[in-house]
Amino acid sequence: GGVIIFSYSNSKNTNELSKHTNLSYNEETLSLTWNQVDGANKYLISIDEAIYSSENNEYYFVPSEDTTTFKVKATNTAKTSEWSDEYVYAVNKTSGMTKANFYKFVAEAKPGYALSQIIGVVRYDKYVGYSAIFDGKLYIITYRYDHDVASLEQVVLNNDHSNTSGGTGHEIKNYDTFSYYMQAPEIVGNLAEYRENGYQITPVISKTYDVDSANIGVIGIYKLELGEDVKYVFVHLTFTIPEKDVEIIRYTTGIKDLNPYYMSEAAFKEMPSDCVEAMQYYAY
Repeated sequence: GGVIIFSYSNSKNTNELSKHTNLSYNEETLSLTWNQVDGANKYLISIDEAIYSSENNEYYFVPSEDTTTFKVKATNTAKTSEWSDEYVYAVNKTSGMTKANFYKFVAEAKPGYALSQIIGVVRYDKYVGYSAIFDGKLYIITYRYDHDVASLEQVVLNNDHSNTSGGTGHEIKNYDTFSYYMQAPEIVGNLAEYRENGYQITPVISKTYDVDSANIGVIGIYKLELGEDVKYVFVHLTFTIPEKDVEIIRYTTGIKDLNPYYMSEAAFKEMPSDCVEAMQYYAY
């Protein structure tokens, strides 16, 4: 739904690169695509008048508005094509939740930022909390509502969140800190209880980030499994651990050996079934 393909005509000047044709937006890959142009080595993409570039005939983009206007031109070291005809993509909001309108819902918190990965989305009684990576930094964001949130689909399609918080981006660290936390002889919070009760705890998505110079965070979705009992939980952990001479210690063995007093389970939420279903859009 929401795809319009415009007719086209080639550039009148045969010495120039051909004008672009067949612009369309793929709602599964979240990418704008167009026909390749012979002789081009780069494409310029205008998205609501902001200019981006790509070396191939595809550009990943998550719209943060209900409608987005695209046009494309081809370039090489000597020539530039005309701009293509405009292509207007409208997010489908009439046939249930889709990958495209779900990603748009997440992207709305940071207009003008590039959404590259969703870490986890979970709904509470009157708000939706999530974590995602925008422009290479991790953000923890809350959409608050004046009414009960009955389902993710309700808020994705209605676009009615009245308040957004979570404006600080955090540096992501490429360490598997959670696995070292699971090796600690003593952990805290709900995860400690599940581990003591024999549940296998497996990360689905887990990211480590810097909170500040003395604290680090781990956030993500984790699968809890004991026999036929399977749950998915959204968990946010923080650790107070000073910077060390060897950085890797701070995010690995330093966590495993940390006194539980310096561990905190900042958030733990079992994911409702519709939030688990929405994981198909970003977790696999």
